[in-house]
Amino acid sequence: MRPRTRRVGRRDEPPHAPPGPPRRIRPAGPALASMGIVAVLAAGCAGCGADTATPGDPPPSTPASSAPTATDPPATAAPTTTTTAAISGDEAEVRATIDRYWAAWFAATANPPDPDNAELNAVLIGEAKMRIIGGVERRLNDGRFVRLPKNTEFSRTTMSIAFDQDGVADVEECVVDDTELVDMSTGEIVEGSLATTRLRLTLKEYPEGWKITTSATVSTVEGSIGCDA
Repeated sequence: MRPRTRRVGRRDEPPHAPPGPPRRIRPAGPALASMGIVAVLAAGCAGCGADTATPGDPPPSTPASSAPTATDPPATAAPTTTTTAAISGDEAEVRATIDRYWAAWFAATANPPDPDNAELNAVLIGEAKMRIIGGVERRLNDGRFVRLPKNTEFSRTTMSIAFDQDGVADVEECVVDDTELVDMSTGEIVEGSLATTRLRLTLKEYPEGWKITTSATVSTVEGSIGCDA
């Protein structure tokens, strides 16, 4: 494993703990993936956990904590996920929305950052949108972008999805994050480290589809510890 510089900023991550008891919980299958350097969220977790945190910026490498804290998502390639069991209905739509978010986040935080990215804005609303889009704007103003390093270890897994009586989806994501925050003018890596982060998102269905309403970091541990339950 290559040495990393310690991350000192926040990260743009995906989207909080939903209200009310869950109606049903379906554990996610072994789903993870990473993709080459593109420009995304997409997202959070350097990028997924770079600069001052966006899909707002991703959280820094710190000891694990039990209480969720608001943060913004994770770099330059859109990660994807796969599942072993067939899924349908609301759960399938929620998963598809989270996939869209990560891809859009990476695209929006690439070089140069684009806070007007239509896809990212389309899957966010409320607090999540204000924080995550605000994180992309900060990167643009600071002249910094997010990318995945060569031979990246970035991956993510949807650990569980639960729906409360009001139809709000509570999602837990696990992200192995090694994204880098890079200075646009010099190419210098400003932040970059390897960490494993648990994220909690809430999603709600609107006439135009599901949207991420809140996001929080549940815990962050330095290094890659995997995403097994």
